[in-house]
Amino acid sequence: DSKPSFYVGIEHDVKFLPNARVRYSSVDADYMAFDKLDLSLYYRILEHDLMRFDAGVTVSDLSNTYYRNADTQAEVSFDELIWAFYGYAELSVPNTNFDVIGEMNFGDSQGIKNTDLMAGLQYRIDVKEQQLLLKGGYRAIDLESDDFKVVGESELGKPFIFAHGWYAGAEYRF
Repeated sequence: DSKPSFYVGIEHDVKFLPNARVRYSSVDADYMAFDKLDLSLYYRILEHDLMRFDAGVTVSDLSNTYYRNADTQAEVSFDELIWAFYGYAELSVPNTNFDVIGEMNFGDSQGIKNTDLMAGLQYRIDVKEQQLLLKGGYRAIDLESDDFKVVGESELGKPFIFAHGWYAGAEYRF
């Protein structure tokens, strides 16, 4: 299923105060569903003409959740507040307006191992003193928990939730 994902971020030049971003994503499929609200607090670790790297932490609220085992049809709810390490990178392609981008959240809390990865390209369009960024790529969310373990051999039920797919979007920096 295709679902929109939204985010808003605040970046500034105040030393020692982290930048912040809030992102909302929703997944709804036959054997799993969850709403994921992320708060990322991060610092710009490296900034160069051709490279940018951010690092920090993300706290995620998983709500409206369920996992259904395809074999037994047993359902598990896993509404939790979890945390993860956060990293973001942009590598500019020299003499172009293209950047290779990547983002990673990974952690293990509340009995849920979580990974949220994004990789793609962005195209920068300068609009006066602001920028419009057109983005596209691939995103994968992997959640693993002992609650999802399959008893015995199974070809259908899996001990994890894996949602993935292509994305396209835009960002406006001012």
